[in-house]
Formats: sequence, C-alpha cells, structure tokens
Amino acid sequence: MSDKQNRYNTNSKKGGKSGATTAVGRASTTRSAVSKMRQDVRKPGTASKKVATKEALGPQVSKKTRGERVARKPQVRTQAKAPTSASAEKALPTRASKKPRFSGQVLVPRRLMYLAIMGIVLLAFAVFLSWFVQYHSYGADADTQMAVFAASHFRILIYGALVIFLAMLLLATVLGSAWLGAAVSFVVAYLLAFVNRTKMQIRGEPFLPEELAMTPEVGEISSFVDPAAVNNVIVVVSVTIAVAIVMAILFKIVLRLKWWTGKVILIRLVMVVALSAGLVAMTRPVMGEVGAKERVDFLDTQFEEWDQIDNYEKNGFLLSFLYNAASRKMAEPEGYSEERIKEIADKYQSSAIKNESSSEAALSPKAGEVSIVNILSESFMDPASLDDIFAYRGGDAIPFTHSLMTEYPAGLMVSPSYGGGTANVEFEVLTGFSNFFLRSTPYVNTISQSGSFPSIVSTLNQVGYSSIAIHPYSGFMYKRHLVYKNLGFDAFYDDDAFTEAYPGEDLGTPTSPNVSDAATFRFALEKLMETDQKQFMHVITMQNHMPYVRHPAENPFHALNSELEQPASDIYLLSLKESDDAMRDFITELNDLDKKVIVAFWGDHLPVLFGDVVEDSDIRKYEVPFLLYANYELDGTLEEDLEVFGANYVSDFILTAAEIEKPAFYNLLEAVRDEYPYLTRGTYDGPDDISGVLREYELIQYDIMAGKRYAEKLGFFGGYN
Repeated sequence: MSDKQNRYNTNSKKGGKSGATTAVGRASTTRSAVSKMRQDVRKPGTASKKVATKEALGPQVSKKTRGERVARKPQVRTQAKAPTSASAEKALPTRASKKPRFSGQVLVPRRLMYLAIMGIVLLAFAVFLSWFVQYHSYGADADTQMAVFAASHFRILIYGALVIFLAMLLLATVLGSAWLGAAVSFVVAYLLAFVNRTKMQIRGEPFLPEELAMTPEVGEISSFVDPAAVNNVIVVVSVTIAVAIVMAILFKIVLRLKWWTGKVILIRLVMVVALSAGLVAMTRPVMGEVGAKERVDFLDTQFEEWDQIDNYEKNGFLLSFLYNAASRKMAEPEGYSEERIKEIADKYQSSAIKNESSSEAALSPKAGEVSIVNILSESFMDPASLDDIFAYRGGDAIPFTHSLMTEYPAGLMVSPSYGGGTANVEFEVLTGFSNFFLRSTPYVNTISQSGSFPSIVSTLNQVGYSSIAIHPYSGFMYKRHLVYKNLGFDAFYDDDAFTEAYPGEDLGTPTSPNVSDAATFRFALEKLMETDQKQFMHVITMQNHMPYVRHPAENPFHALNSELEQPASDIYLLSLKESDDAMRDFITELNDLDKKVIVAFWGDHLPVLFGDVVEDSDIRKYEVPFLLYANYELDGTLEEDLEVFGANYVSDFILTAAEIEKPAFYNLLEAVRDEYPYLTRGTYDGPDDISGVLREYELIQYDIMAGKRYAEKLGFFGGYN
C-alpha cells in the first residue's frame, strides 16, 4: 500500500467526528460570507439586487438536484476561504459595472465642448456675414465705402452680426446641425447680397422685402441678368450646401452625438422658443410703427421712409431691409374712421364742387361710344428732355411721336420710379391712387389678394365696356394674372397668346430679343377688329426693355456722352426709332378703322442707362412723354397742353377725353391735382405733416387698400360691385 493511500485511509478513519465538524465549519463560514456580501453589496455605489447577489454566489448557494447531492465527488478537504467584500464586488456582473459606449461622465462634457466651440465659430461667422452683406451692396469703390460705413456705423454692423447670430443658432437648433445652420445662413445672405447688388447696378435701387414675393418669377427676372453671374451663384450655393451636409454627417459619426432622443428634442424645442423670442425682441426696435420717421437711439440712427436709396446708404442693407419688412401694407393715417370717410365722400359728391364734365350723364351723342387703347410703352422716353446728357447724332429718334404731341393733348408724365417698377406705374394709371403713400409693390402685396378693386376698368365696365389686357410676357410677373382679374379685366393675353397667334414667327427685332412693338400693336389691332363693341384695351409693350444686347451691323445713332454705357445707349436709340415707326403704322391703321378710338400713349419710366449721371432730385429723371390721340376730332373737353403731371391723374384724363361720366372719386382726384400736380418721393418738397386735400386723398386710399372700404360701400367709386 502506498504512502498516498495510507494518508487517505488515515484521514478517512478520522472521518466520523472530524469530518462532520469540518462540514459544519464550512457551512457556517459560507453563511457568514453570504451575509457579509449581502451587507456589502447594499452599500451605496454597489449593486444590491438579489439577482446579482445570487449570480455572484455561484455554486456555493445554488440549489442542487438530489442526484447531484448523492453523487458528489470527494473533494480535497481544504479550509474554505470566505470571500472578501472586495472580491465579492469584483465578482458581481451587475448592470452598474457594465460600461456604456459613452458614459454620462464622458458624453456631457463632449457635447458641451462641441456646443461651446461651435457657438464661438458661429458668432465669428455672423460677424463676417454682417460685413459681407454690406460690402457687396456697394459698387466699384466698395473698399472705400465699406471703410467709411464701418467707421461711422460700427454699432449697426455689430447689431447686424447679433441678429444673424441668433438666426443662425435658431436654424442650427431646428436642423440639428451647426454646419447646416451656418450653410443656410450663408446661402440666404449670399443671395440677398447678390440680388441687391444686381438691382443697384441695373436700376440704382436697393432690394426691398416685398420683392421676395416675386420669387416664383425668378426664372423670368434672371433673363435680364448676366448668365455667367447666375451660374456662379448656382455653383456657390450648391457647393455650400453639399459641404455642409457632408460635414454635418461626419461630425455626427465621429462625435457619435445623438440629437433625436426624447430629452434632447425637448431641450431643442425650448431653445427654439427662446431663440425665436430673442430674435423678435432683437429686431423689434427697427421694425416699429409704419409711416413714421423713426429714430433708434441705441444704434444712433434714424430711418427715412421717403427715400429708400438714402435709407439703405445711411443705415446699411440689413438694417434697412428689416425696417422695410414691417411695412408691407399702407400705414393707417391719423383720423381714419367711418365718420371721416363719410364726410369726405359727401363733400366730393356734392353738386356744388362737381365739375361740368361729371355733372351730366352724357355730354354728347358719342359719349361712351368710343373704344380706348391705353398703351404703356416700356422704357419709352424723349431723348430731347435730357439733351445736355443724352445728346446723340443720327437724327430724331421719335419723329412721329413728336408730331402727335404737337397735334393732340400731350405733356410730360412724372413716373413714380426710375429704370424699373413698371407695375407701380401701372397701379397709379389704372387706379388713380399714388405710390407716394406706399412702401411696397401694391400689385404683389395688395391687389393680388384683395378681390375686386376699384379702377378705371371697373368704371368703364359699369357703362358697358368690355376690357382686355395685353402683355407679351409672362402673366405671372408682378402677379398680373391675379391683379387684372381683380381690377375688372374680362381677359388677359400674355406671351402664350402671342405664341399661339403667331406660331413659329420670330417676334423680336434687330435690336431686341423681346417681342417687338410692331407685333404687339398687330395683336391689339386684331382684337379691336374682332368686335364692334366698345372696348377698353390695356397694352404693355416689351421691345425697349433691357437688356440692350443686339447690336445691328448698321446703326445711324450714336450717343455722344462718354459717361453713358456703350453700346447699350446706341442700341436703345435705334430701338426707340423702331418703336416710333411701329406706333406710326398702328395709328395709320386706326385712321382707316370704322370705329371711334382714343389712344393714351405713355412711357412707364426711363431706361437704366443714366444711373448717377442724372441726380435723383432732378425731375427729368422721372419724366416720360404722354399723349392722347383720337381717330376722330376731339371737341376740346381736355386741355391741349397737359404740362407736367403725375401718373395717378392719367385715368381722369382718359375719362374726360372719352366724355364718360365719372364717379365722385375723380372729383377728389382733380382737387388733389390742383394743389399737387405730381407726387413722387424723389421730388416731393412739401411738408412732412400731410393735411388738407392730400390727407383726404390718403384716407380714401387707405380705406380701400387696407381699411374697411367704407367709401366703396358709399358709392364713392360707382356701383362696380
């Protein structure tokens, strides 16, 4: 028998008592260890769940099957060592000890650090955008002008940066990415700067907020802009958005930031509300009461609503843009009420102040039996009115127009704008109201949404006229497709009608890609001949609209002033001659027409050729020719020399020449003309405190455009409804 076996047998023989004692000791030790571990794991910072404890104890306290207890293998009798609390804790595979991908101690500082860094970056970027927008509102001498502006209006630049910063934070919060927020802010700033600079170069006027409503027409408008510049804009915008999207995705992957958990979404919603409130509070001081000369003391500046060019130059693009954004509707004049409107209506409906032409229902056998063609000739001017600036060789550019102006009632109409804004001129001519009281484009912001609106069209409709509008361009421009319906026109023929009427024909001219005046008058003549019914026809031409890019091989005209743009000036002169020839042919056709026709012919504004060559305060910058022709003899109801007058009086001249009975509104209009022959902000030198007949005029206009329309209900504009 070996020594090993002897030792084993010796131990076995001692088995009874000593073995039992050892077993009891082991059980006691185990129970003590279990109790100790349970106390330890219940201490703060340790796992205390029963499940974890049971798992930690392992086979020592696990229940065994009967078979396992019976068949337990002999074990070497060694003293069981009770596990310490430290070892027990180490053995506990609890959830608390399982580290997440990013623990709370790591995630929160990382997110806060990211937000802090991006906040600083966005603030610096906002300062850059404030400078960028202002810098790009200047022309060739941008460096000098920007330096002067920064030195004298540093507060405005900082204010602009803070506004942009809040807007950028708001966008970043909504989009869930600082990169996307910065990118969208840059794109908006870049587009605004581009549009403003382009408009300043073309028309000498800043970009106004209400012109954003023309966004759907950007395709048509872009045709007047250098294609290379438009392509650059598209590239910059596309690259900016693409880079921002890539960077936003990379940052989320690298930092593993979760922005869509319930807690984070709640925080973002709170931030959106807070930032929106901050943005409103920040911009409120510069978006105050409409119609007042407002001063903002903390910026040490004052707004001037009468002259937006000066306003933008003095206060910068961003500040002026915000100021104008609050004034899309006409401001309510002092003293507006139903009683005041009734008082004005009664005053001008009184027979005591009615003029002779409006006091009788019919003045002659032909009263109301004449058709009327109202021609807006795009950018048509008389070069002789600026002979010291627009001197040229090649002979008279508009000889036929000059001959008509010596034979028929004629004068110089003062346009409310220079170089553009055709819809604003139309508004005055057709409604008799004035842009003098407005700081928006009424076609876009008011009439397109107003429903029926009083005009010369509605007045003529009351006495049996049919009415059509003709414009060989997009009907969506200035929302004319909506406006003309509300003004009372029965039909509107736009460029699609010309394409259908003259399929396959090139309707342009050697000097212009636009539809020629000859083609436009041809279309109008065909519509006149379609019916014997008396008609009112509003015709808007396009030939002389910029750009002036078609340079024919032979051109007898040449502008002598070296300050004028070339060859655009020469091309424009030749285009004027073509328009004059088209007018001659049209009048020749009307003379042979067996139908009485009156033609009101006028330019809407000067072309965009003169810029700073003519001062804004020079009334000649707004004067365009006007004449009233008839293919029958007028009996002198309208004076021959109309001298100088505003566009808002044209409808009164037309009704007087056609001997149509006029509503009481035209009595008010004639009273205004007696005191104010023309009303334009650029040339107005009257008192700031409006009173008398001008206040009455303003109250009636507000009543119809933004008020309760009390005058309409009182029949002040006739019964056109």
